[in-house]
Amino acid sequence: MRNPIAKQIIPRIVLGLSCLALSACVFEAPVFKGGWQKFDANLAGVWTTTSGDEKPENAIVVRDGPDRAIINYPAGEKGWYFGARTVRLRDRLLMQLEILAQPDGKQPGSKAETFTLIWLETQPDGAMQVRALDSSAISKQKLTGQDLRKLLADPDFDWNKVFGSPTVFRKK
Repeated sequence: MRNPIAKQIIPRIVLGLSCLALSACVFEAPVFKGGWQKFDANLAGVWTTTSGDEKPENAIVVRDGPDRAIINYPAGEKGWYFGARTVRLRDRLLMQLEILAQPDGKQPGSKAETFTLIWLETQPDGAMQVRALDSSAISKQKLTGQDLRKLLADPDFDWNKVFGSPTVFRKK
């Protein structure tokens, strides 16, 4: 991959997918409604986890327009499908995910919790760390999407209070 920015962004997206599997969607409405970054076509592809003794899982990322992607995770018929958009806040990359279809092929209902965020961090070795929202922390603090958006924008707020442990992905 020749584009150094793509080398940073692609792993972030893939990493974000794995985090979603670790954390349930927590909002019925989007946390962000705009401010999307142009989706880099180089982010498309197959990504895999590299964690521990567990069997690696793949995520497939397909560009779906100028600022959106579709993600299948874990890849295959038993995976979830998400719409994904990226936004930069406090010089950090976030991806907002929306459930499009569940493993059984059903779409979520209109009152379902279908939105979540993942925080993507590029590592010096090119790996991507993806951290999903900690749904129990969000619930415990009784945060709405608007509350969370304000907290994340506050330079004094520690993001570790609302995001869980990272999962690492690498492009296949």
